[in-house]
Amino acid sequence: MIDKMTIRKRILDNRDQLSNNQIKTKSNAILEQLIQMEAVRTASDLYTYVSFGSEVDTFGLIRWAFTNGKNVYVPRIISKGIINFYRIQSLGELVPGKFGILEPISEEVGNFGRRKDQVMILPGIAFDRDKNRIGYGGGYYDRYLEKYDQGISAKIAVGFELQMMDAIEPNEFDKKVDSIVTEDKIYE
Repeated sequence: MIDKMTIRKRILDNRDQLSNNQIKTKSNAILEQLIQMEAVRTASDLYTYVSFGSEVDTFGLIRWAFTNGKNVYVPRIISKGIINFYRIQSLGELVPGKFGILEPISEEVGNFGRRKDQVMILPGIAFDRDKNRIGYGGGYYDRYLEKYDQGISAKIAVGFELQMMDAIEPNEFDKKVDSIVTEDKIYE
């Protein structure tokens, strides 16, 4: 089994070679599949990351959610390894935060896991067909889900097909997702 550090480097190197046009095209294909998923269509609350660099672009998803009357919550880093999600009502409520990633200025904290019609869209570097994910190594999402993972509709990771692996060796803290959406298919 390849260690996580090696996997991160290899996948990030490949993902970073995608052109802006490729990222946009693949992200649009992922968005089209996401908004066809019942859990996403029927959710009242959408918890999602704000894309950065060569990640799957989430701005189209956020705009779609606003247009469709969803409450949108995005993360802000609170301290090392800790994030919380805050409601935004426009993209203008985002400012550069830690690592240059856009974060919400809002103070309206989300209550993820308190209702059945909430969906979380997760980023990641690598995924496998058993719905394991490797993030950036800070454990932010795993810690958040450890606290708030009860009773939600779905945890959906998004990534490009080049980020899919045959198998990832999870550790005891790694949280699985319910499905993974790439530009080519939905792994459920």
